[in-house]
Amino acid sequence: MLETSPAATLRASYPHGHPDFIPDLVDLAKLHSDKNHDYAKGGDPLGNFDRTAAIMRLYPEFPWASPHGSATVQMLKQLDAYLWMQSAKTEAKVEGPDPRLRDIQVFAGIIRIILRRGSIKQQTEPVRYWGASHGRETAAGQANLCGISRKDYQVRISPMQPTECIPRCRYSTNLPVSWIELTEQEYRDAGGV
Repeated sequence: MLETSPAATLRASYPHGHPDFIPDLVDLAKLHSDKNHDYAKGGDPLGNFDRTAAIMRLYPEFPWASPHGSATVQMLKQLDAYLWMQSAKTEAKVEGPDPRLRDIQVFAGIIRIILRRGSIKQQTEPVRYWGASHGRETAAGQANLCGISRKDYQVRISPMQPTECIPRCRYSTNLPVSWIELTEQEYRDAGGV
């Protein structure tokens, strides 16, 4: 008798590779389907992302990239899943209303702890300004700095290093770029807006 499982069908089409790889993919597809049922059954399969993004757009000044912002996004995901299941009147396949509500409570508690601990570093540490030097100097002997937008190059204390930024420079050059820290006044004098 021929085996007709999804894994066997895929193995026949893709016979090479580790034997556990395709069953793992089938398990992943089932998990994706079950979770999508809970987050979006009867609607757009990506609806959870659209709905939580819409909420985030309502609060553009909220520090989404902070630790408590990250926990808030996780909490919104759970809240949206709960609201969707209640609105669409669907039975959960992975996590029902009670586990979702408990997750919301847990994330709210985590957010409270983060706020109490004072981990909102983006709001308490100073802004650092960066300039890109092209290795040539002006007549005054100062580095020739690009005029850069404050919005693009306002770097808060974070793991991001200025070398990870892509310079948008008004000077077209192939000279190597190096980053130097500036005072706010030097930044403005260099053309930062």
